[in-house]
Amino acid sequence: NLWAGDDQHRSGWSVRGDVQVTNSVKLAAGGATYPDTEAGITRRTRAAFVGVVIDLAERVTLRTTYEYERRVQSYTRNGIVLALSVRF
Repeated sequence: NLWAGDDQHRSGWSVRGDVQVTNSVKLAAGGATYPDTEAGITRRTRAAFVGVVIDLAERVTLRTTYEYERRVQSYTRNGIVLALSVRF
């Protein structure tokens, strides 16, 4: 939720889903649309992601995610995140 200085209310939504494919592989996907303010200008932002999480060992996980973000009348951002996690 965002309340602008002119008492205007803007809101957004998000959704995420996870699917366990095997004991060690999980898929995730989601999307959102929301207002975002940068440099005093509020714009509608739309975002989506899809990713996979792979348990390589009991305490080691590999995660990769593709992310997309579009700020209306501004920029588009595409990104890939690759992460290796070790739990202790």
